[in-house]
Amino acid sequence: MRPKRNNGSKKELSAGEQKILDTIQQDIIGRYFEPAIGTGGFEILSTLRYDPSFTHLFPEQHHQHHSQSQNDQEAAKLNEIDTRLQTMDYNDNNLFALPEETDSGKFEEYIGGINDSSSTTGDISLMSLMNECMGTQGSSPPETTLTGSTPSEEELYPIFYQRFLLLGEHFKRLNLSLEFFKWGFQVPIDLLLENLIRAIPDYHEVEDIREKMRLLIEVRNCYKMRVLIYDSGKMRVEAHPIPLPPPPASPTDFTLSTTHYFISNILGGFIPNIPSNWDVFVDTEPTKISPFTTFKTTYRQPYSAARQRMTQLAEKYGTNKKCEILVYNDTFQLMEGSISSVAVIRYKEDDPTQFRFITPPLASGCLCGTMRRYLLKKGLIDEHPIDVRDLCDGEQVILLNGVMGCVKGTIRQSYQKPT
Repeated sequence: MRPKRNNGSKKELSAGEQKILDTIQQDIIGRYFEPAIGTGGFEILSTLRYDPSFTHLFPEQHHQHHSQSQNDQEAAKLNEIDTRLQTMDYNDNNLFALPEETDSGKFEEYIGGINDSSSTTGDISLMSLMNECMGTQGSSPPETTLTGSTPSEEELYPIFYQRFLLLGEHFKRLNLSLEFFKWGFQVPIDLLLENLIRAIPDYHEVEDIREKMRLLIEVRNCYKMRVLIYDSGKMRVEAHPIPLPPPPASPTDFTLSTTHYFISNILGGFIPNIPSNWDVFVDTEPTKISPFTTFKTTYRQPYSAARQRMTQLAEKYGTNKKCEILVYNDTFQLMEGSISSVAVIRYKEDDPTQFRFITPPLASGCLCGTMRRYLLKKGLIDEHPIDVRDLCDGEQVILLNGVMGCVKGTIRQSYQKPT
């Protein structure tokens, strides 16, 4: 099956915006990345997590390990975070806009001026231009309420929509990428969801999509899904097994258990006292900003080169943990990790009890990540430029992406000035 050609109307670009878009397309993409584009040598890519435990828990996840008092304490902690886990508004198609009000408290005083430099009248940035190019609609699934142990046909699609982590955000980014690279078509949300479900390996022999969903309801297996879209309009979806998370430490009712699961396995990097299980290195060379750092594609040469340097650094330090390398641009602004977005903690100078997690802005050249977008809208992180030279050995960071969620990492080698 192929995505439908886009015959719908969209907001016309002004003459100035069109000139900027043409400049980006010809002078930046054409000049520096023609080997990839001219030969059709890349696909637009999205990777996301399929996890049945986002919709309900399974029997093996309900083991008793804590006393009731410990359960009550854990429930209190969960309730503090649970208010930030409301359903995303997938009808909001502005992929790059920050929320007008965030849960940032007094920390805005610490990073004062963040909005002043970006609100110049008449200034047309790459990000604002891409906002105008965004034309996707209809990304929200129909609402549903489970009425029994066996979902009805009307409930199946909404249930599976929620099993793919931040599917609405991936849908919008895919179509924005298609628009930016002028491929001339869009991907409908129903086609994307159906192709994702068909790609799940379990019950692969079942052709009827509704019957497959019914059979998959009680299958707990998790997968990393890779959606690849070609300039010809072809879509291919791969499913790669990922390990099942361990059962929760304490059982609760249905709602709290699923919330606990989401927090533990997706937002775990924000939980205090959770150990760091990634070693992080700062790259030894800058990375050039391009549309291939802003959009997720299979053109990953800069990131592959950075990961080769990471392997050498990991061997030097003799680490046996998972590793990530942080890349930065030509002006020493931190961008992201090679396979993740990144957030660092910053404390208020006159009150060390107040802090926020800061992630690089899109103007740094970083990927418009789906998990990054979610955390920004929930007020868990803020955007602000980060000088890579300010990062220190031993500093903890949070790595995040749409498959693993948020995990803690520790910087083992910070920026080293070339000698």
